[in-house]
Amino acid sequence: MKTDICRIIENTDRDIAITQRLERMQDQLSYIVKDTETSKHTLTARLEALPSSISEKLQGKLTGVFHLFQNIKLFRRS
Repeated sequence: MKTDICRIIENTDRDIAITQRLERMQDQLSYIVKDTETSKHTLTARLEALPSSISEKLQGKLTGVFHLFQNIKLFRRS
């Protein structure tokens, strides 16, 4: 009986620790998403101020760089 209670307590403690880690990871991902959206809007606003031919070329290149940056950030976090 006592060992069953000890196991339940250990499992509960483990579940709490896992839940807390998952909550921290969710908070980090939320921050990354917000930061990414802010960066995206800032870049878009700056690109719109450029002449259209330059803007289109830069936008294509920056989009590729931006996706690469996102992948690097996500890779480092995992």
